[in-house]
Amino acid sequence: MCFTNTSSFFLIRKYIKNQKNVVGETSSGKSTLINKILKKNIFKGSTNESTATICKLRNSEKITIKVEDKNKKVEELDISEDDLETQEGISNLSKELTKYTENSEFNCVDIGLPLPFLKVNKFKIY
Repeated sequence: MCFTNTSSFFLIRKYIKNQKNVVGETSSGKSTLINKILKKNIFKGSTNESTATICKLRNSEKITIKVEDKNKKVEELDISEDDLETQEGISNLSKELTKYTENSEFNCVDIGLPLPFLKVNKFKIY
């Protein structure tokens, strides 16, 4: 990649530096690790495969789930009415995510969460 503008280079470098990739074998604990880091049990942990789809976690002002299916069709859900400070809100988010993360019909799931930790860190889970 060639950069003619050094400020663009530093912006891209900063973005890459702040993106964390979580990669591992099936049932190696990737979802459990992310749950621990976020201090929220949003991904269903299991001894079986629990996230069959690539997931991206990022900061957002509201709780959103954007999914892309195998035909490149994109669907976005706004589930901001759920409160991540309550067990009911976390449970509702987890149930919504399970519909997409356990289904191999989807290429990726982009999850926007209003969590301060995600303002400087983004995660991709493979």
